Amino acid sequence: MKTKSQLRGHYKSMLIDLDHRTSVEERELLFVDTLKLFFKNQRGLWAAFQPMKTEPLLLKALQSISHIQFCFPRIAGNVLEFVKAEKFQISALGFLEPVGGKVFRLQDLQGLLIPGLAFDRNGHRLGRGKAFYDKTLIGCQAIKAAVCYHQQLHQENLPAEDHDVRMDFVITEKEIIPASQERNSTPWK
Repeated sequence: MKTKSQLRGHYKSMLIDLDHRTSVEERELLFVDTLKLFFKNQRGLWAAFQPMKTEPLLLKALQSISHIQFCFPRIAGNVLEFVKAEKFQISALGFLEPVGGKVFRLQDLQGLLIPGLAFDRNGHRLGRGKAFYDKTLIGCQAIKAAVCYHQQLHQENLPAEDHDVRMDFVITEKEIIPASQERNSTPWK
């Protein structure tokens, strides 16, 4: 089995290639249908993310879901806080994070859309290696929904450690995968 470091290298290369092969306009529309379906029967406040260059572009999909409020992560020490704001700036790690705005407690969130480099069908996540989401989501009861391109689905189980937080769902542009036994339901039906 490959190490997390080897897998990170593989998926980073694959995502750079995907970024070069598809236009921004194409990538902006990929997740509209699956996210609208996933959120059909959801309510409340959800955390989303402003994508790094090779992550799924969600803005058009999020704008099409008018019955959900979205907030976004901002680095606060070694964890994330979730903020509803109008302005964003580039963080030290290279993603857009909110400037100012109202901070919400994790308990206020119905769920979170979570990026990563790769996911498996059992909800294991391979992040970028800083563990911000893992540290933040310890004990979190909100729905955790990974969002990734179909090519980011690892066909075998990803290596996992005790501190790694599993996803309840994995959402690609092609399918919604229930990944958790605790939440093994279909909220979009």
